[in-house]
Amino acid sequence: TSNHTVYALTGLCRCLYCGRNLCYTSTQKPSGGVYRYIRCNAKRECPGFRKLISENLLEMAVLHQLGSAIEELARRGATSKEPGMVPLEVVNLRQRVQKLEALLKDMDTPGVRADLKEAQGRLERLEAAAAGPKDQRVDRAKQILLRGEATFMARPAGERNADLLLVADHFVVDTTYKPIGLGWEPRLVTSVALR
Repeated sequence: TSNHTVYALTGLCRCLYCGRNLCYTSTQKPSGGVYRYIRCNAKRECPGFRKLISENLLEMAVLHQLGSAIEELARRGATSKEPGMVPLEVVNLRQRVQKLEALLKDMDTPGVRADLKEAQGRLERLEAAAAGPKDQRVDRAKQILLRGEATFMARPAGERNADLLLVADHFVVDTTYKPIGLGWEPRLVTSVALR
């Protein structure tokens, strides 16, 4: 076994300027608290050399950028087909389901219920086939993001790392980032490469 500690962003962050992996470092305050930072692993040739980024700040920025990347991926997936090109059979089945639902309100019989159930099942299958294969990265990332930032951050670092590794290959970090107020500009995490 290895003595290597896995932190939430271990192996996931690269320097925007030199492309090297970022590494963890920590300082201990006189009060006993340990503060973890992430920095570029390069030597003096990188503009990000010796710039320390708070681990918590970077992790929140990673979640923010992951959310943006997943929204974009989902949007591109949703618009990858020609807009407005719904198969005629789907349109007809939607109308049939609406008519059967209205009829069921007036005349609740086993025959109407059976027809409605059959039409709804066929409509679901046709719509699923028309949508094409789902991008599994979107589903995995949404599961991570739906837990919420506070819940995600409260979990052990190794589990957070494993979750992020399922979705992302790496995040590119601007190691010369300086926070401006409470905003995200300039962006600390400039891009994400999804798996």
